[in-house]
Amino acid sequence: AVVAFTLVRQERVPFRATVWDFPAGQIDDTAEPDVIRATGLRELTEEAGYELAPGGEVISLGHFFSSSGFTDEHSHLVLVRPVVPAAGGAKPDAAESITDCRAFSAQEIRAMIASGEICDANTLCAFARMVAMGLLEKQA
Repeated sequence: AVVAFTLVRQERVPFRATVWDFPAGQIDDTAEPDVIRATGLRELTEEAGYELAPGGEVISLGHFFSSSGFTDEHSHLVLVRPVVPAAGGAKPDAAESITDCRAFSAQEIRAMIASGEICDANTLCAFARMVAMGLLEKQA
């Protein structure tokens, strides 16, 4: 999952709802030397239409196990800042049902979490990790 304070609104078939969440995707090329960084930047461009600004930084927020009671699936979290619109915009995969994408402030995301509007694990964990690491104070 990649945090750039842009959220994508996607239809989620398993629970029949359209929700806001941070862009995320699966690791495709495990031979890539920095596969977590590369995957995060790829997903940010594909799903949200943004890319890392020149001189920007990618910060690891670690990883978490989504359901450690029955699977070893885990998600890596990265913070990317600052970002700029990518040439050509978003290019989501054909299987993705992204209906909207826009930037939000940390305060707006906090309110969306508090109200229950944001309820996916990647976004909740990434936001919690940023709070714990003191990274929200550095967001404009």
